[in-house]
Amino acid sequence: MHPIHINKAERDFGACLKAVCPHCQNETEFRLRMRSGALRLVGIVVADLGGCYGLKCNGSGCKFWKDLKDDELAPAQTAVRLYSEMVAGELSTEAYAKSLDALDFPTIHALRKEAATWSCPACAEKVPLTMNGCWKCSSPRPGLAKSELAAGADRPPVPYAVTRPSNPWEQ
Repeated sequence: MHPIHINKAERDFGACLKAVCPHCQNETEFRLRMRSGALRLVGIVVADLGGCYGLKCNGSGCKFWKDLKDDELAPAQTAVRLYSEMVAGELSTEAYAKSLDALDFPTIHALRKEAATWSCPACAEKVPLTMNGCWKCSSPRPGLAKSELAAGADRPPVPYAVTRPSNPWEQ
C-alpha cells in the first residue's frame, strides 16, 4: 500500500431528465451527480481536491457528462424532485415538461440542442437528428434498430440527372 493515495468519488442525487443523449444517441435518463477527489496520506485526508456537479447519461456503457455551472445546482435539484414526482404519478408528463422549461437551467437547454444533431462515427460530421444516415459519407446513424435502417432501403435511388455535376469537366 502506498502512503499517498488520491481518491475519486461520484455521488448520485437522482434522475432529473429523460432525453436523447448527444453521445450514444439513445433516449435515456440523465442523473445529477457530483464528482470529487481527496488526497490521502496514510489514510488521512490531507487535501480536499474539490468537486463538480454534472448531468451524466445513464445509458449502458455511455460515459457522457455535461458539467453544471455553479448557479445551476438549485434548478438541478428542483429538476430531480420534479422527475421523481412525474415517475411516481404525482405530476403529469405535460406539467413536468412545462415546469422543467420554466426553470432557469441552461445546461438542460444546451443538452437538448446538442441532441438535436448526432456526430457521424466515420467522419465526425454533425448531422440533424431527423436523418438516419450521414449526408457526407452515408454511414448509418448509431443506435438505430435494424428495422429503422431497412425502412429507408426501399426508396428508389436519386436519378443521375439530379445528382450529375453541373460542369461537364467535373465528371
